[in-house]
Amino acid sequence: RLIRRLRIKFVWINMTIVTGMLLVIFGILLYSTAEDLRQLSLQTVQIALRELGPPDRLGDMEENTDDRKPPRTDYPEMERPGEREQMELPWFCVITDTRGQRNVVSNGYYDLTDENLIEDILRQTENDTNQSGILLQYNLRFSRELRPLEEVIVFVDMSGEIATLTGLLKTCLAVGFLSFGAFFLVSLLLARWAVRPVEKAWDQQRQFVADASHELKTPLTVIMTNAELLQQPAYGAQERQNFADSILVMSRQMRELVERLLDLARVDNGTAKMEFSRLDFSALVEEALLPFEPLYFENGLTLESSIESGIIVKACEEYLRQVPEILLD
Repeated sequence: RLIRRLRIKFVWINMTIVTGMLLVIFGILLYSTAEDLRQLSLQTVQIALRELGPPDRLGDMEENTDDRKPPRTDYPEMERPGEREQMELPWFCVITDTRGQRNVVSNGYYDLTDENLIEDILRQTENDTNQSGILLQYNLRFSRELRPLEEVIVFVDMSGEIATLTGLLKTCLAVGFLSFGAFFLVSLLLARWAVRPVEKAWDQQRQFVADASHELKTPLTVIMTNAELLQQPAYGAQERQNFADSILVMSRQMRELVERLLDLARVDNGTAKMEFSRLDFSALVEEALLPFEPLYFENGLTLESSIESGIIVKACEEYLRQVPEILLD
């Protein structure tokens, strides 16, 4: 359960970071695109104002613009470094002189014959006291310029800008969902890989506790059994001495048990250093049998041994001594 919670926490943190990064990247992309489109609209406003010419030319303009010269595109002062042409969006403007007379001019993209539409658009701009603004109802961005003899309001089409941002937003959402799913699957795999050392350490810890319990149980059982036999008056002096010797032997083993358990942990981790030497394995097994004889007798069993003498082996005495004790237990 602990490992599972750790995996979930790892995936949660990883997905939070990924989601934050995706939001920041898509936010920057949307903002930069929107700003570029806004700058394009402002450039179109400047182009429209230059197309209108100076104020003394406005009085000669009529509502019908069929005879107007085509819009100029060669404005050197408007060019950016490295650019030869400026992209021009659909626009139209309304010029109102001091007598309240209006003149409507466009660059040819708009049909301006609907006077009611023009009146409604102007009515909405009058409610906005700012020099520039947006009319979402008509997908228009407007900019107001006050001249000595007239007021000029330029309207630039925003349909392409809105369509571009909407398409980009849909693309970002689609890419975001796909990326989120892909990163989620990758996070699950990474969680298993990252938590694997913790899981291994946890298994080693549980194994260590099990080994420690086993190591503690054997000498404690022998000591308790010999102590109970010492309290019974039916045994003679020699037998009591044997019981006491067994208790002393197991007590000494208990004293060394902590160090042995630490060595066992080092063996599990692969960091133990074993010192090998020539050992009399026969004598080692005989010594291991002595503390278990009372324990077998107490359980109604008889411990019989047949050990060949003089068996010499090269081994680590500390660990080899544990083998017969574990088997006898």
